[in-house]
Amino acid sequence: MEKLATGDYYMTVRATARKLRISRYAVYKWIERGWLEAIKLPNGDYRILKSSVDKALENKCLVK
Repeated sequence: MEKLATGDYYMTVRATARKLRISRYAVYKWIERGWLEAIKLPNGDYRILKSSVDKALENKCLVK
């Protein structure tokens, strides 16, 4: 994870999928839908804000 000046971190797609217990494909879909905040790197990879993942995790738990 890469730490930002704001104290937040960026997570990889794989780490995000593991934390949310969803597939990597689903992570990409969640990014497309705006459910996860992410940046796209020049090489095409994505990095997702940890705070966005934590928020999604809270919301996912509420749905169950």
